[in-house]
Amino acid sequence: MTEDWVKPRLRALVIAAPIAAALVWIVGINLIQVVWHLTRPWPVDPWEAGQTMEAWRSSQGLPVYEDPETGHATHMYGALAPYVVGLTFRITGPNNYAGKLVSLLSGLVLITVLARALTRGQAPWYFLIAVVLFFGTNFRAINFFVWNRPDLPALLLATVALILFYRGLVTGRRWLYGLGVGLVIAAFFFKQPAVMVAAIPGLALLFPSPVSRRERWLLALIPLAAIACTLLILRHFFPMVYFYMVENPAVHTIFLNKLVRRIWELLLETPLFLLLLAHALMTGRGWPRTARDPGAWVLAALMVTIPASGVTVAKAGGGDNSLLPALLALMAFCVLRLESFLPRLFDPRLPLLRRFALSTMVAVVMVMSVFPIFVLNARYYPTPELRAGAYLRAIAEVRTLPGKVLCPEDPTIPMMAKGTPGRSIYLEYDSAIEGDWAAPPPSYVVAHIASADYVVDVHEFSHDLVTAELLRELGFEPAYERRYYSLWQQKRSSSSSSPSS
Repeated sequence: MTEDWVKPRLRALVIAAPIAAALVWIVGINLIQVVWHLTRPWPVDPWEAGQTMEAWRSSQGLPVYEDPETGHATHMYGALAPYVVGLTFRITGPNNYAGKLVSLLSGLVLITVLARALTRGQAPWYFLIAVVLFFGTNFRAINFFVWNRPDLPALLLATVALILFYRGLVTGRRWLYGLGVGLVIAAFFFKQPAVMVAAIPGLALLFPSPVSRRERWLLALIPLAAIACTLLILRHFFPMVYFYMVENPAVHTIFLNKLVRRIWELLLETPLFLLLLAHALMTGRGWPRTARDPGAWVLAALMVTIPASGVTVAKAGGGDNSLLPALLALMAFCVLRLESFLPRLFDPRLPLLRRFALSTMVAVVMVMSVFPIFVLNARYYPTPELRAGAYLRAIAEVRTLPGKVLCPEDPTIPMMAKGTPGRSIYLEYDSAIEGDWAAPPPSYVVAHIASADYVVDVHEFSHDLVTAELLRELGFEPAYERRYYSLWQQKRSSSSSSPSS
């Protein structure tokens, strides 16, 4: 081993060290988040509880989509979501882990497929950087890789569809394009905003392509036409599913000031994208020239996902998970641009100190792009909680109670204990109340709560929709109080049965 070989290798390690440290930091923090959230035995919020409840209903052969006045209100996600998780319940029984695992597995496959597609033919460490950057979107989207929500399955199907659109164009195998259309429809039935991917081919095909103008129009319009036909079929043959998937979400207000602010914040909080965009604009190198260039499709994805994600996050009740499509597109742009930017770090014509400073700058903006509000926003961090023990104890106590027990804020408790979940008051509000949630609950929900012998009231979960005042008005009295839960008993049954405290 000669000194001439050692020095270049040592210099390369020194230059790569800041970026390597940033990658380890990103992976480490996200792994802590994923493991902690994955192992929690209780639902993270009332809507996740609703997802688990509907998955259980599907596993029991019970209807998931019903008229809320005569049956129960359900979630506003796609119709496939509860049935996929429900299939696992037939093997494992009901639990709060299966839905999280479905999301996590979908997310891991998604980032692997996306990283592989964008770094094909590049050095292995580009693939590693891509995987880490895509994995970092988990933190930006409040750890949605391990929430029982259909975002990740929908995005996985939509991403594979987009790759098939691209491959169908460049290889001439149009059956791949048709398969992509089918996957877009499947993605829609997990979560509706995934249909935004249907608009991307039309923009990508604005770049010069090897197909005729007529075929370009067909390739651009076919995915959109397929979605339109799906909506018509759904509305005609499955009106209740159409109500929850299309009509009900449409009445939720979109706040324009929030839309502008969140898009602005999205860009400002992704300095790696801004840095690489500035580099591309200054050098003029690496811009796509034809629709056969993957960069054309990434630019088209940015033009679609940023405004579309802005709209979904700006809706009443919208959360940071709605930014996932835009975050993935931003990171995809970064991955492609890094392939032309990072080689400068190893250019022996540049001074070592300058290259090390450039590497440090890239590492810093990588970390800032994944953890933009790392110190100020403590809600992203796992904190010690006693809810796990309290949740399991509540289930055990409800199992011993006679009569009908309801927990409108977390129906998984009576579901796990007695196989009777009841209604979720949060989903009932979503389906019945178009404006302010301060409105009183619908009369049929009040009647449902009043029919119970016992009601479990959940504390520190989300909005307090089942209040002590409401329970007293309905004839309930407190039986006992716990740290996270309290039990209320109907006065009519208090004389015949009294739970132990």
